[in-house]
Amino acid sequence: MNQELATALQALRFAGYAPRTMLDWGADDPALNQQMVVQFPQCAQTLAKAEDLAQFGGAGLDQVLGGRSFDFIKIDSPYANLESLRGAEGVLRKADYILFRANFSDEASEAVLRVLAGMGFRSSELVSFQRGGKGESATLTADLLFERRVQRPTQTLRYTSLYDRQDLLNYLKARQAECADFTVIDVGASGHPWSHEVATATFDIGPCNTARLHFSGDFNDPRQWDAVLDYVGKHGHFSYAICSHTLEDLSLPQVAIEMLPRIAEAGYISTPSRYLELARPEAAYRGFIHHRWMLDMDGDELVITPKLPLQDYLNYENEPGWATAQDKYELQMTWRRAIRYRELGGLGPTRDAVIEMYRKFFDRP
Repeated sequence: MNQELATALQALRFAGYAPRTMLDWGADDPALNQQMVVQFPQCAQTLAKAEDLAQFGGAGLDQVLGGRSFDFIKIDSPYANLESLRGAEGVLRKADYILFRANFSDEASEAVLRVLAGMGFRSSELVSFQRGGKGESATLTADLLFERRVQRPTQTLRYTSLYDRQDLLNYLKARQAECADFTVIDVGASGHPWSHEVATATFDIGPCNTARLHFSGDFNDPRQWDAVLDYVGKHGHFSYAICSHTLEDLSLPQVAIEMLPRIAEAGYISTPSRYLELARPEAAYRGFIHHRWMLDMDGDELVITPKLPLQDYLNYENEPGWATAQDKYELQMTWRRAIRYRELGGLGPTRDAVIEMYRKFFDRP
């Protein structure tokens, strides 16, 4: 079950999902908690163990938790019944996903599924299952993942080593194997067309033979996205958008960031991280000479920062560790429905204010 759970959670991350809070209702299996740390290290976990809940007697979860909300909820078998669910409706309705572990063997199981449907959830995936017994006593223990019918925009960011994208390719291949209509557009593919196995379409200023469909245009000009937008208007959004090592090169990355959710339902962005850009990888100056922007994360928010000459002269306390931080040389982001970002800040009102702003933001471990 551990590998199946890991695969399901990784798929959620690549699909742009990023829970901030998780409730393990029952907490009888540490595998979920371990995998949540791997895939969503910034997610705060709450363990509601059976022995801890026993002190509240017959009180429902809504009473016990006092109005708290959780993005991701796992329900273990002892609580996978109508009475427990009805006493937790307020908590459950606020979740994005519910991982539901239960024995499906009688009409009561159907009633449970109807209750979840009435709360606004639909079954999205059978994560794992085990059969037990034979004949009339046969049972099916299953882990079902339910998702909200009305999904909310989410995004997640993480540091990793350069070009760590094999898991993403495997995810996209799996989605296309399951559904021939799962489409992928690679925005900026001509330089390094590594997506050729999955790309349905490409968009770049130069020619590209990676996919059967190619759009030509300058990312910095909103009008030159018209051909892609017109295609999406006729055929629907692409299922997924890749934008790899492109935004840092643009004069106006804000245009591409705003356009990506207009052409795809979800997507992936990667750029060199601040660790690499500040480690003087090419010569005495910081970063790469053709890069105009540095991108980094602040929690789950994408931050874009213009490269200024002052960075070549600033001394950072944490700089000694950057040259050996190869496991953090790439910033990867996955998003769903929207991209939340901001620019670091205005270049003023004084020189010292700008220097302090840059030093404070970049001089982090």
